[in-house]
Amino acid sequence: ILLDTRFARSPFLDTDEPGAPGKESYIPDTENHDKQMLSPEQWTWLEEQTSRPVDVRLVVSSIQVLAEGNGFEGWRMLPYERDRLTNLLQSQTTTSTIILSGDRHKGGFYRYQNLTEVTASSWTHTIPLGGYSNCTTAQECDEVDERRIDDFVRVNHFGSIEFSWENRTMTISLRRTETSQQSLYSGNHGHLIGDAGEPVQSFTFPIV
Repeated sequence: ILLDTRFARSPFLDTDEPGAPGKESYIPDTENHDKQMLSPEQWTWLEEQTSRPVDVRLVVSSIQVLAEGNGFEGWRMLPYERDRLTNLLQSQTTTSTIILSGDRHKGGFYRYQNLTEVTASSWTHTIPLGGYSNCTTAQECDEVDERRIDDFVRVNHFGSIEFSWENRTMTISLRRTETSQQSLYSGNHGHLIGDAGEPVQSFTFPIV
């Protein structure tokens, strides 16, 4: 399911502390119940799609849904719309739902109740440690977010999902797009052992 998060979206509320952690550009608009991420027609369509019986449902949002730790574009900025979306997806108790998102120039996994989100970005311009500050470790650089499962992935990457219908599991990975500097030449003919395509971060989830 591909969500259009731009055409009908109401303006976000500008931050009162530009650049502050969690309030970098915008802050959640908790006062305005009328703002929308999706139009009424889009919500009707989405409700119809989610009512269909499936084993696994992939919901694609160009901006993050579950993330709590940043003040950039995301569903967090329209909390009533986000609650409506998460409540709708959580109501499908016989379906395993995965949210796929991007637009952060770093990758990560998020978990909230029975929902999982995977943010994969970017293929070519991921922000490295210390990209915009003097921090050098994930503990210093990564935004604080109780919903994120692990450290950010800060190498250029893409996402993949592998299904095992026999075991009723799915493995979701963030994989390198390029060979790392640590790759070595080996063998009699000096063949390059590239690690492009190898997982940087990976988790396995059950299929309901």
